[in-house]
Amino acid sequence: MIPPNDVVLELHAFSPKCVLGQLTSLELAPFSLRLNKGDLAVLSAPTAAARASLVSALSLMTAEYVGSYQFCGSEVVSLSDAARARFRAEHIGVFSPEVPLIEDLTVSENVEIPLRYAGIRAGLEQRISVISDEFELSGVGGLYPNQLTEQQRLKVLLSRAYVAGPTLVISVASSSAQFEEILRARERTHRTASAALLVLVPRELELGSSSIRVILSANGA
Repeated sequence: MIPPNDVVLELHAFSPKCVLGQLTSLELAPFSLRLNKGDLAVLSAPTAAARASLVSALSLMTAEYVGSYQFCGSEVVSLSDAARARFRAEHIGVFSPEVPLIEDLTVSENVEIPLRYAGIRAGLEQRISVISDEFELSGVGGLYPNQLTEQQRLKVLLSRAYVAGPTLVISVASSSAQFEEILRARERTHRTASAALLVLVPRELELGSSSIRVILSANGA
Protein backbone atom coordinates (compact mmCIF):
# COMPACT_ATOMS: atom_id res chain seq x y z
CA MET A 1 0.00 0.00 0.00
CA ILE A 2 1.31 3.46 -0.92
CA PRO A 3 1.95 5.67 2.12
CA PRO A 4 -0.44 8.67 2.17
CA ASN A 5 2.44 11.15 2.00
CA ASP A 6 3.46 9.70 -1.40
CA VAL A 7 0.10 10.67 -2.89
CA VAL A 8 0.37 14.11 -4.50
CA LEU A 9 -2.92 14.49 -6.35
CA GLU A 10 -6.18 12.62 -5.92
CA LEU A 11 -9.31 13.51 -7.89
CA HIS A 12 -12.71 11.85 -7.53
CA ALA A 13 -15.64 12.60 -9.88
CA PHE A 14 -13.78 15.82 -10.75
CA SER A 15 -14.67 18.32 -13.45
CA PRO A 16 -14.03 22.06 -13.92
CA LYS A 17 -17.12 24.23 -14.01
CA CYS A 18 -17.93 26.84 -16.61
CA VAL A 19 -19.87 29.71 -15.05
CA LEU A 20 -21.65 32.17 -17.34
CA GLY A 21 -23.81 34.57 -15.40
CA GLN A 22 -26.26 32.42 -13.45
CA LEU A 23 -25.70 29.38 -15.67
CA THR A 24 -23.22 26.69 -14.66
CA SER A 25 -22.12 23.76 -16.79
CA LEU A 26 -19.37 21.15 -16.62
CA GLU A 27 -16.46 21.43 -19.05
CA LEU A 28 -15.83 17.66 -18.97
CA ALA A 29 -17.54 14.48 -17.85
CA PRO A 30 -16.37 13.90 -14.25
CA PHE A 31 -13.29 11.68 -13.94
CA SER A 32 -10.98 10.32 -11.25
CA LEU A 33 -7.17 10.33 -11.12
CA ARG A 34 -4.43 9.59 -8.61
CA LEU A 35 -0.81 10.75 -8.92
CA ASN A 36 2.03 9.78 -6.60
CA LYS A 37 5.44 11.39 -6.23
CA GLY A 38 7.47 10.99 -9.41
CA ASP A 39 4.49 9.87 -11.50
CA LEU A 40 3.99 10.96 -15.11
CA ALA A 41 0.41 11.08 -16.39
CA VAL A 42 -0.93 12.21 -19.75
CA LEU A 43 -4.52 13.43 -19.89
CA SER A 44 -6.22 14.15 -23.19
CA ALA A 45 -8.98 16.76 -23.30
CA PRO A 46 -11.18 17.55 -26.31
CA THR A 47 -10.72 21.32 -26.63
CA ALA A 48 -8.29 24.11 -25.79
CA ALA A 49 -10.97 25.62 -23.55
CA ALA A 50 -11.30 22.37 -21.59
CA ARG A 51 -7.52 22.18 -21.14
CA ALA A 52 -7.42 25.81 -19.96
CA SER A 53 -10.20 25.11 -17.45
CA LEU A 54 -8.30 22.06 -16.17
CA VAL A 55 -5.15 24.13 -15.69
CA SER A 56 -7.08 26.82 -13.80
CA ALA A 57 -8.80 24.34 -11.50
CA LEU A 58 -5.86 21.99 -10.91
CA SER A 59 -3.40 24.83 -10.32
CA LEU A 60 -5.84 26.38 -7.81
CA MET A 61 -6.31 29.54 -9.86
CA THR A 62 -10.03 28.97 -9.37
CA ALA A 63 -12.24 26.93 -7.07
CA GLU A 64 -14.83 26.39 -9.81
CA TYR A 65 -15.08 22.61 -9.98
CA VAL A 66 -17.22 19.70 -8.86
CA GLY A 67 -16.06 16.56 -7.08
CA SER A 68 -13.17 16.03 -4.71
CA TYR A 69 -9.66 17.48 -5.15
CA GLN A 70 -7.09 16.35 -2.60
CA PHE A 71 -3.50 17.60 -2.66
CA CYS A 72 -1.07 15.64 -0.48
CA GLY A 73 -4.01 14.28 1.49
CA SER A 74 -5.83 17.56 2.12
CA GLU A 75 -9.02 18.79 0.48
CA VAL A 76 -8.23 22.09 -1.24
CA VAL A 77 -11.86 23.25 -1.28
CA SER A 78 -11.48 24.40 2.33
CA LEU A 79 -8.65 26.81 1.50
CA SER A 80 -9.30 30.54 1.47
CA ASP A 81 -8.35 32.54 -1.63
CA ALA A 82 -5.16 33.75 0.07
CA ALA A 83 -4.22 30.26 1.30
CA ARG A 84 -4.92 28.81 -2.16
CA ALA A 85 -2.63 31.40 -3.77
CA ARG A 86 0.13 30.67 -1.27
CA PHE A 87 -0.27 26.90 -1.67
CA ARG A 88 -0.13 27.26 -5.47
CA ALA A 89 3.04 29.34 -5.33
CA GLU A 90 4.78 26.90 -3.00
CA HIS A 91 3.71 23.57 -4.49
CA ILE A 92 2.53 23.84 -8.12
CA GLY A 93 4.46 24.68 -11.28
CA VAL A 94 2.64 25.37 -14.54
CA PHE A 95 3.93 25.30 -18.10
CA SER A 96 1.75 26.50 -20.94
CA PRO A 97 3.09 27.81 -24.25
CA GLU A 98 0.09 30.16 -24.33
CA VAL A 99 1.30 32.03 -21.24
CA PRO A 100 3.61 34.80 -22.44
CA LEU A 101 6.90 35.81 -20.93
CA ILE A 102 7.05 39.35 -19.58
CA GLU A 103 8.67 41.20 -22.44
CA ASP A 104 10.29 44.00 -20.43
CA LEU A 105 12.01 41.56 -18.04
CA THR A 106 15.19 39.66 -18.85
CA VAL A 107 15.28 35.86 -19.00
CA SER A 108 16.73 35.68 -15.48
CA GLU A 109 14.09 38.08 -14.15
CA ASN A 110 11.33 36.01 -15.77
CA VAL A 111 12.69 32.83 -14.21
CA GLU A 112 12.89 34.55 -10.82
CA ILE A 113 9.15 35.33 -10.65
CA PRO A 114 7.97 31.97 -9.21
CA LEU A 115 10.65 32.15 -6.51
CA ARG A 116 9.36 35.49 -5.30
CA TYR A 117 5.74 34.30 -5.37
CA ALA A 118 6.80 31.29 -3.28
CA GLY A 119 8.46 33.58 -0.75
CA ILE A 120 11.95 32.29 -1.51
CA ARG A 121 14.45 35.08 -0.89
CA ALA A 122 17.70 33.33 0.02
CA GLY A 123 19.99 32.06 -2.70
CA LEU A 124 18.01 33.47 -5.63
CA GLU A 125 21.03 33.91 -7.87
CA GLN A 126 22.25 30.37 -7.13
CA ARG A 127 18.86 28.84 -7.89
CA ILE A 128 18.57 30.76 -11.15
CA SER A 129 22.11 29.81 -12.11
CA VAL A 130 21.44 26.11 -11.49
CA ILE A 131 18.15 26.02 -13.40
CA SER A 132 19.71 28.03 -16.23
CA ASP A 133 22.50 25.47 -16.55
CA GLU A 134 20.00 22.62 -16.54
CA PHE A 135 17.90 24.22 -19.27
CA GLU A 136 20.86 25.43 -21.35
CA LEU A 137 20.00 29.09 -20.73
CA SER A 138 23.26 30.21 -19.10
CA GLY A 139 24.26 32.40 -22.01
CA VAL A 140 20.92 34.18 -22.42
CA GLY A 141 20.07 35.30 -18.88
CA GLY A 142 20.52 38.96 -19.75
CA LEU A 143 18.49 38.82 -22.96
CA TYR A 144 14.87 39.87 -23.37
CA PRO A 145 12.15 37.53 -24.70
CA ASN A 146 12.03 39.19 -28.12
CA GLN A 147 15.69 38.24 -28.57
CA LEU A 148 15.08 34.51 -28.03
CA THR A 149 14.38 31.68 -30.44
CA GLU A 150 11.10 29.83 -30.06
CA GLN A 151 12.85 26.87 -28.46
CA GLN A 152 14.62 29.15 -25.99
CA ARG A 153 11.29 30.74 -25.05
CA LEU A 154 9.87 27.27 -24.34
CA LYS A 155 12.87 26.45 -22.15
CA VAL A 156 12.41 29.67 -20.18
CA LEU A 157 8.73 28.87 -19.62
CA LEU A 158 9.61 25.33 -18.53
CA SER A 159 12.38 26.52 -16.21
CA ARG A 160 9.85 28.84 -14.54
CA ALA A 161 7.63 25.82 -13.86
CA TYR A 162 10.45 23.96 -12.08
CA VAL A 163 12.63 26.62 -10.44
CA ALA A 164 10.79 26.71 -7.09
CA GLY A 165 10.95 22.92 -6.66
CA PRO A 166 7.21 22.15 -6.98
CA THR A 167 5.41 19.04 -5.78
CA LEU A 168 3.23 18.96 -8.91
CA VAL A 169 3.95 20.27 -12.40
CA ILE A 170 1.02 20.78 -14.78
CA SER A 171 2.05 21.16 -18.42
CA VAL A 172 0.09 21.78 -21.61
CA ALA A 173 1.33 20.46 -24.96
CA SER A 174 -0.44 21.41 -28.17
CA SER A 175 2.15 19.76 -30.44
CA SER A 176 4.37 16.70 -30.45
CA ALA A 177 7.46 18.96 -30.30
CA GLN A 178 6.17 20.65 -27.13
CA PHE A 179 5.37 17.26 -25.61
CA GLU A 180 8.91 16.04 -26.24
CA GLU A 181 10.34 19.24 -24.75
CA ILE A 182 8.22 18.68 -21.62
CA LEU A 183 9.64 15.17 -21.28
CA ARG A 184 13.19 16.45 -21.75
CA ALA A 185 12.56 19.06 -19.05
CA ARG A 186 11.52 16.31 -16.65
CA GLU A 187 14.79 14.48 -17.29
CA ARG A 188 16.88 17.64 -17.28
CA THR A 189 16.52 18.75 -13.69
CA HIS A 190 17.03 16.91 -10.43
CA ARG A 191 14.17 18.90 -8.91
CA THR A 192 11.65 16.72 -10.74
CA ALA A 193 12.84 13.52 -9.07
CA SER A 194 9.91 13.52 -6.63
CA ALA A 195 7.52 15.88 -8.44
CA ALA A 196 4.46 14.46 -10.16
CA LEU A 197 3.97 15.59 -13.77
CA LEU A 198 0.57 15.89 -15.43
CA VAL A 199 0.59 16.70 -19.15
CA LEU A 200 -2.60 17.89 -20.85
CA VAL A 201 -2.78 17.19 -24.57
CA PRO A 202 -5.31 17.41 -27.41
CA ARG A 203 -7.10 14.14 -28.06
CA GLU A 204 -5.63 13.89 -31.56
CA LEU A 205 -2.01 14.57 -30.59
CA GLU A 206 0.53 11.99 -31.78
CA LEU A 207 2.91 11.29 -28.92
CA GLY A 208 6.40 10.85 -30.30
CA SER A 209 7.59 8.67 -27.40
CA SER A 210 6.26 5.17 -28.00
CA SER A 211 6.74 4.34 -24.31
CA ILE A 212 4.29 7.06 -23.24
CA ARG A 213 0.60 6.30 -23.30
CA VAL A 214 -2.39 8.46 -22.55
CA ILE A 215 -3.58 7.05 -19.24
CA LEU A 216 -6.83 8.99 -19.13
CA SER A 217 -9.07 10.56 -21.69
CA ALA A 218 -11.39 13.25 -20.38
CA ASN A 219 -14.54 13.45 -22.48
CA GLY A 220 -16.71 16.45 -23.03
CA ALA A 221 -19.64 16.74 -20.68
